[in-house]
Amino acid sequence: MLVPTLGGCVAGFLVRFFQHGGRPHGVADIDQLLYASDLLNRVPVPWRAGDDLTTGLRLMDAGVVDRLPVVADDDSSRAIGIAHRAETLKVQGEALKATWRANQGGA
Repeated sequence: MLVPTLGGCVAGFLVRFFQHGGRPHGVADIDQLLYASDLLNRVPVPWRAGDDLTTGLRLMDAGVVDRLPVVADDDSSRAIGIAHRAETLKVQGEALKATWRANQGGA
Protein backbone atom coordinates (compact mmCIF):
# COMPACT_ATOMS: atom_id res chain seq x y z
CA MET A 1 0.00 0.00 0.00
CA LEU A 2 1.36 3.42 -0.95
CA VAL A 3 0.52 6.41 1.24
CA PRO A 4 1.46 10.06 0.66
CA THR A 5 3.54 11.66 3.38
CA LEU A 6 2.38 14.79 5.18
CA GLY A 7 3.72 17.94 3.61
CA GLY A 8 5.91 16.16 1.15
CA CYS A 9 6.46 13.62 -1.56
CA VAL A 10 5.33 10.14 -2.34
CA ALA A 11 7.83 7.30 -2.11
CA GLY A 12 10.30 7.11 -4.98
CA PHE A 13 8.82 3.76 -5.97
CA LEU A 14 5.58 5.41 -6.97
CA VAL A 15 7.39 7.99 -9.09
CA ARG A 16 9.43 5.29 -10.86
CA PHE A 17 6.31 3.19 -11.38
CA PHE A 18 4.44 6.03 -13.06
CA GLN A 19 7.43 6.75 -15.31
CA HIS A 20 6.98 3.28 -16.80
CA GLY A 21 3.32 3.95 -17.55
CA GLY A 22 1.86 1.56 -14.99
CA ARG A 23 -0.10 1.81 -11.80
CA PRO A 24 -0.56 -0.85 -9.15
CA HIS A 25 -4.07 -2.24 -8.80
CA GLY A 26 -6.13 -0.12 -6.41
CA VAL A 27 -3.75 2.87 -6.28
CA ALA A 28 -5.38 6.21 -7.06
CA ASP A 29 -4.16 8.59 -9.72
CA ILE A 30 -1.21 10.67 -8.47
CA ASP A 31 -3.35 13.84 -8.70
CA GLN A 32 -5.52 12.40 -5.95
CA LEU A 33 -2.48 11.74 -3.73
CA LEU A 34 -0.75 15.14 -3.85
CA TYR A 35 -2.22 18.56 -3.25
CA ALA A 36 -0.82 22.07 -3.59
CA SER A 37 -1.00 22.43 0.19
CA ASP A 38 1.48 19.53 0.51
CA LEU A 39 4.11 21.71 -1.16
CA LEU A 40 3.62 24.90 0.84
CA ASN A 41 5.91 26.21 3.52
CA ARG A 42 3.56 26.72 6.43
CA VAL A 43 5.50 29.64 7.91
CA PRO A 44 7.02 31.79 5.17
CA VAL A 45 10.08 33.73 6.25
CA PRO A 46 9.61 37.39 5.29
CA TRP A 47 12.38 39.65 4.04
CA ARG A 48 11.83 43.25 5.14
CA ALA A 49 12.14 45.86 2.41
CA GLY A 50 14.88 47.72 4.30
CA ASP A 51 17.08 44.66 4.85
CA ASP A 52 20.26 44.31 2.80
CA LEU A 53 20.85 41.73 0.07
CA THR A 54 23.06 39.53 2.22
CA THR A 55 20.27 39.20 4.79
CA GLY A 56 17.87 38.05 2.09
CA LEU A 57 20.30 35.48 0.72
CA ARG A 58 20.94 34.15 4.23
CA LEU A 59 17.20 33.82 4.80
CA MET A 60 16.88 31.91 1.53
CA ASP A 61 19.74 29.60 2.50
CA ALA A 62 18.34 29.00 5.98
CA GLY A 63 14.90 28.18 4.62
CA VAL A 64 16.25 26.27 1.59
CA VAL A 65 14.07 28.36 -0.71
CA ASP A 66 14.65 30.33 -3.91
CA ARG A 67 11.98 32.95 -3.26
CA LEU A 68 10.97 35.08 -0.28
CA PRO A 69 8.03 37.38 0.29
CA VAL A 70 9.17 40.96 0.75
CA VAL A 71 7.18 42.83 3.38
CA ALA A 72 6.92 46.49 4.31
CA ASP A 73 9.27 47.67 7.05
CA ASP A 74 6.42 49.17 9.05
CA ASP A 75 3.92 46.31 8.58
CA SER A 76 5.18 42.73 8.28
CA SER A 77 1.70 41.54 7.32
CA ARG A 78 1.78 43.67 4.13
CA ALA A 79 3.54 41.86 1.30
CA ILE A 80 4.96 44.22 -1.33
CA GLY A 81 6.62 41.69 -3.61
CA ILE A 82 8.58 38.49 -4.06
CA ALA A 83 12.37 38.31 -4.22
CA HIS A 84 14.03 35.61 -6.33
CA ARG A 85 17.47 34.19 -5.53
CA ALA A 86 18.78 34.54 -9.10
CA GLU A 87 17.77 38.21 -9.34
CA THR A 88 19.17 38.92 -5.88
CA LEU A 89 22.52 37.35 -6.78
CA LYS A 90 22.60 39.30 -10.05
CA VAL A 91 21.99 42.63 -8.31
CA GLN A 92 24.55 41.80 -5.61
CA GLY A 93 27.13 40.89 -8.29
CA GLU A 94 26.51 44.15 -10.16
CA ALA A 95 26.94 46.13 -6.93
CA LEU A 96 30.22 44.34 -6.19
CA LYS A 97 31.50 45.05 -9.72
CA ALA A 98 30.58 48.74 -9.41
CA THR A 99 32.37 48.95 -6.06
CA TRP A 100 35.45 47.22 -7.48
CA ARG A 101 35.51 49.58 -10.49
CA ALA A 102 35.21 52.62 -8.23
CA ASN A 103 38.11 51.38 -6.12
CA GLN A 104 40.20 50.83 -9.26
CA GLY A 105 39.81 54.43 -10.32
CA GLY A 106 36.88 53.93 -12.70
CA ALA A 107 38.72 51.53 -14.99
